[in-house]
Amino acid sequence: MYTSILNPDIAQPGVYQKSALIIATDADFLSKKQIKRLPGHLANAPRRKKIQYLAGDFCMREALDAGQQELSGISESAECCHDPIDRSQVISSVSHTSTFVTAAVAKRDRYIGIGVNSQKIFNDTCRRKLWSFMLTKQEIANFHWISKSAFSKNAYVSLMFSGKEAIVKALTHTSNQLIRYQDIEIKPRLSTGQHFTFSLAPRVKHRETLPQNLAGSFDFRYGHVHTVLVIPKD
Repeated sequence: MYTSILNPDIAQPGVYQKSALIIATDADFLSKKQIKRLPGHLANAPRRKKIQYLAGDFCMREALDAGQQELSGISESAECCHDPIDRSQVISSVSHTSTFVTAAVAKRDRYIGIGVNSQKIFNDTCRRKLWSFMLTKQEIANFHWISKSAFSKNAYVSLMFSGKEAIVKALTHTSNQLIRYQDIEIKPRLSTGQHFTFSLAPRVKHRETLPQNLAGSFDFRYGHVHTVLVIPKD
């Protein structure tokens, strides 16, 4: 149904992440225990949607378990490492496609925002639709001037889309403002590894209150591009 796999190479300090590959089919059987974990709105959903939710739930629980010691606030010398985690003190983000799911958690007193996103590499048809709709003029120019030798057009658009989704998720923890794709301008920074920086349009409220020099990470793996952005406290 789903199985744990190696995380994409987008690790951030103090962020605990778990990923899984969905190998579900319409014939997969859901146990009573799994059915009980489903929220009410998925009661009549297609089986694949239910499995995607369960895979995300699995990754979230695994991520919380991986960060048990730090997230529960216990010391390394403590005999028991299973004190309950106060979920109000944790921020989280989940992303899934039809074949891949990942979840990440971090302590709220260290980060004020977190966003992860995984996106299958777009095909030519999707790339053509998104090229002008989603990219800013500067991002299009950057592809031709800087990034053309490192990315195909399809990979570049997939990276821009995934990065903007991760940024929006991270900013949602700090603001409820609606942010459009063209309000965000991303620039890959290949000279420092697989990182990206970004700027926000003047219409975005409170953008000046964000920490300076924010950068996200990205990785191409499993036929997807994966991105993460965390916003630290000052």
